[in-house]
Amino acid sequence: MVLQTLRDNKFYAKLKKCEFWLSEVSFLGHVINEKGISVDPSKVSAVVEWEKPSNVKEVRSFLGMAGYYRRFVKEFSIIAKPLYMLTHKNVKFEWTNECDLSFRVLKEKLVSAPALALPELGKRFTVYSDASRVGLGCVLMQEGKLIAYASRQLRKHEENYITHDLELAAVVFTLKLCWHYLYGEPCDIFTDHKSLKYIFTPKDLNLRQRRWLELIKDYDLNIQYTPGKENVVADALSRKAMPSTLNYVITEFALMHISYCHVEVSEADTQVILESAIPKRVLEAQQHDQLLQGVKKRIDEGRVGNFTLDNSGAIRFRGRLCVPQKAQVKEDILREAHRSRYTVHPGENKMFQDLKKNYWWKRMKIDVAKYVASCGDDIAMDFVVGLPRTPKGKDAIWVVVDRLSKVAHFIPYRSTNLASDLAPIYVREIVSWEDHLTLVKFAYNNSYHASIKCALFEALYGRKCRSPLCWDVVGEKSILGPNWVQKTSERVAEIRQRMLTAQSRQKSYADIRRRDLEFQVGDHVLLKVSPTKGIVRIGTKGKLSPYWPILDSSSGWKISLSVGVT
Repeated sequence: MVLQTLRDNKFYAKLKKCEFWLSEVSFLGHVINEKGISVDPSKVSAVVEWEKPSNVKEVRSFLGMAGYYRRFVKEFSIIAKPLYMLTHKNVKFEWTNECDLSFRVLKEKLVSAPALALPELGKRFTVYSDASRVGLGCVLMQEGKLIAYASRQLRKHEENYITHDLELAAVVFTLKLCWHYLYGEPCDIFTDHKSLKYIFTPKDLNLRQRRWLELIKDYDLNIQYTPGKENVVADALSRKAMPSTLNYVITEFALMHISYCHVEVSEADTQVILESAIPKRVLEAQQHDQLLQGVKKRIDEGRVGNFTLDNSGAIRFRGRLCVPQKAQVKEDILREAHRSRYTVHPGENKMFQDLKKNYWWKRMKIDVAKYVASCGDDIAMDFVVGLPRTPKGKDAIWVVVDRLSKVAHFIPYRSTNLASDLAPIYVREIVSWEDHLTLVKFAYNNSYHASIKCALFEALYGRKCRSPLCWDVVGEKSILGPNWVQKTSERVAEIRQRMLTAQSRQKSYADIRRRDLEFQVGDHVLLKVSPTKGIVRIGTKGKLSPYWPILDSSSGWKISLSVGVT
């Protein structure tokens, strides 16, 4: 059949470029076999292994390659909307959570793309079209077999269309997109807008509708009504909105590894409880520590006053969980309090105050100080200047060294750059802080502040926010309105008193080095005169006021004023 078609059209095939008796063939990035047409796996692998774009050019490159297979991907234009928004003119490149989710979903869709049937000329086509306030969508089928998906977002002017025109626009979109299949072939178009059945017998049409009607009349089609609940695929293509930020958070939570936490689900599958695994690990360590087992024995005998047992059988010192000295869990607690994503490398005092509310062991403050001092998660930097100027205007090298791994970064810059110019260079070349800003805010608000002697979250809500280190179980307790107001008022008064104490302490530190300013004869000073009745300010005020020389300071201050000043 192929050879006869070539002969009829007077085409000639080169023998060495031909292959015979193949069950499938790769052609223009597609694999064609008896089942239909599908995506070439070798081409898809390039998309799947694509690194996250870092600029608009890379986004366009990814969309160009992925868009080549858009006929295989249901809701392609809707899924890719955040990426297309990045390519718009005068739009700042910001890789948001929605962009990242869109990027990953597109790659997953391409991997699982279905095989599409090949159209057969002479057989009737079936099209399902639909429109919404989000976009237009359609599905092309033939004898129940899927030929192609198609969808696109609404343009600005289309958002103002009435429902009738939107549904008609979906039909026109389908005909323009699939004209090479539908032109000259019988076709049934199903829509959930009943008035389109009578599009060929209207009374009044605007110019846009007349133009569309002329296009529709060129096709051998029959528009039929189908309820929206039966027009499932096209309806989903047009109505599917972009994944919201909440959906992104849920997806990330499902994939996220929560350190030191495990999940318990009740038998009825109606309740999920998150608990910190640290208390259980401490309890296990206590059972293998001879010193604490001796303490437990004395507790049972009633001979230890400050030590108690909680409901789980764990030993506590004045309400704080006792951590064995030589247990690995102690090192894990220190690391979690200082280097986890929920902290911001606090100093020894802040870290100690955060830990001592929940944990206790001997020489705890010393261990905290040693751990903070030994932390190598910081950098050193140096500047190499005086180099010959390059064609790009750079004449110096900024050297940034990770003190733990000793890895060095060499960044060219201009010696005239200020610190404010180097900061964005450091962020761009070394770190990406914007992705972690939420965690930084959490760590700051949930850490101890010396001025109010508690965490900011605790000052606002009456308790610290839960974290792997502080995961107190909330029991069934309620505080009525009057009691809650009383407790809040007491907490506010206590915080205000702590702030006054901290301000007084800071003032005393500042007063140690403060010296009263002494003027000498000949010094130029500003003069302030109270604007009482009968006295006028001297000339201008503020930073434009004149300076007056001091003539004598033996008894008060004698100042030389200009003639005419009163």
